[in-house]
Amino acid sequence: MERLRRKAPGAAVSEDVDLDLRNCHYLGPAAVVTLCALRAKADLAAKSFRIALPESPPPLTNYCRYSGLQRFFGLGPGPDAHPDNVTTPVRQFRTRPLSELAEISSLVRRQMGLSKSDEHYLNLTLIELAQNVLDHAKSQVGGFLSARALSTERQVRFAVADLGIGFREALRLTHPVHRDLDAIRLAMTANVSSKSSTHNLGQGLKLLRDIVLANGGSMLLCSKGAWFELLNGRENVGVFLNGNEYPGVLAVVTLPVRGPGADEDKDDHGDVWD
Repeated sequence: MERLRRKAPGAAVSEDVDLDLRNCHYLGPAAVVTLCALRAKADLAAKSFRIALPESPPPLTNYCRYSGLQRFFGLGPGPDAHPDNVTTPVRQFRTRPLSELAEISSLVRRQMGLSKSDEHYLNLTLIELAQNVLDHAKSQVGGFLSARALSTERQVRFAVADLGIGFREALRLTHPVHRDLDAIRLAMTANVSSKSSTHNLGQGLKLLRDIVLANGGSMLLCSKGAWFELLNGRENVGVFLNGNEYPGVLAVVTLPVRGPGADEDKDDHGDVWD
């Protein structure tokens, strides 16, 4: 999270891009959804967006396959079902992705042993996060989501991203603010919504924060030039440095694994077990 806060991707794909990730040591849901969204945006702009994926170690190369990153960029097969059901491949959505969200909820439930109440609120939160993309993000490529479990770190991580207009512009008519920093603060307040749809209740991010706090997890939210982070029970907000910004909205959540099987070492297929 710290690396992403310090330097976010550029806001637009205005030229051909060749990105060499062969020396990258970690890829997770946040990177996967962002890279796939940028590739989709480049396709719309008739620009090329090529990446070179890591060639080792096996846990990382396997994750590129099971996460769907490899196939999305035309670099190999996948994502066939992971043998241990611990990776939710990247999904692009333009309508409410109920089945895809159910995959993530199921992954979190299996790994964490969530209570029925927490699982219910997690489902509501994921649905509203996705609905936010559909209602007011105005993202030409729709939204992207993915999830991953990590055994050695005893965590489940999921990410939802769009390449839309961001919170400040989405809230402009109902809650006019002039800075991305103020908009991201406002977006974390309950009952704040663009009111662009009857589905949008303005509760999604507040519920998500409550779930993260209750379970001792962490959360990173980026919108254009600003970020919000919840880590170790403390909240921080800030702006990206040197004119960098995230090209839309990204939500990344990490929850600790507490459920049955948390101590099992499943590294035969390495892609999610670091």
